[in-house]
Amino acid sequence: MNTIANIPSRQKGLSLIELMVAIVLGLILINGALEMLLSSRATFRNTDDVSRIQENGRFALDLLARNIRMAGYRNPNNGVVDGFFFDGACAGIGFAGNCTDDGTDATSDPGYDQFDHIAVTIDPPPDDGTDVDCTNTAIAATALIANVFYIDDDDGDGINSLYCRGYNIDTSSWVAGAQPLIDGIDNMQILYGISDGTNITRYQPADAVTNWSSIGAVRVSLLVSSGDATGQDISNTRTFNLLDAPQVTLTDRFNRQIFGTTIAINNSL
Repeated sequence: MNTIANIPSRQKGLSLIELMVAIVLGLILINGALEMLLSSRATFRNTDDVSRIQENGRFALDLLARNIRMAGYRNPNNGVVDGFFFDGACAGIGFAGNCTDDGTDATSDPGYDQFDHIAVTIDPPPDDGTDVDCTNTAIAATALIANVFYIDDDDGDGINSLYCRGYNIDTSSWVAGAQPLIDGIDNMQILYGISDGTNITRYQPADAVTNWSSIGAVRVSLLVSSGDATGQDISNTRTFNLLDAPQVTLTDRFNRQIFGTTIAINNSL
């Protein structure tokens, strides 16, 4: 008797149902891995976006604060500064009006109602033996200048930046060309604290100030983005309130934050 013929044959390979189950399980695992990857990437981009916003905001406030605190400084041997901020005309800077202005005549970006600009009057102390303006351009040792800070998109890339340009008050001429300092500064609003000699009694916009020597402090508010050309968030409508400016409403993919501070003018004390 041939016993080998009576041994049942073993199944070889997988059945169609088992193969389909394995494929489905594999697809589930791959989908889970892709979701984790996309979620991690979105979290990283959002974290990086917020970090850039905070960095831009801190740098901009620090830069403005250092300059505004020094408003009205001058070596006593070179004379006396008349007022802490220059409210004379600065033609050809890209906006009409005075160097220090409430910004209602701004022409930089139609997406905003106004950008304030501020011109800090100063006889700069020597930097490594040379007097320079805010763009690091050398000036005469006794020159009285106005470091003019304003918002613009001068290179047309769609990104607003904090700019500065030195204006020589003595010669009524610009020291050099404008220099972008920090990208992503979308709006700047400024109020000036009127001092009675002891306390700040009220804050006013530039067009309401009648005596620039009475300023004791400056309140600054900035609307800041990451400075990237493309937004990282989903398109959304957001509103922002900056000091005395009309409410700003924007619909885009950019995250933004408001940064603000109040700066005492050392030379008014």
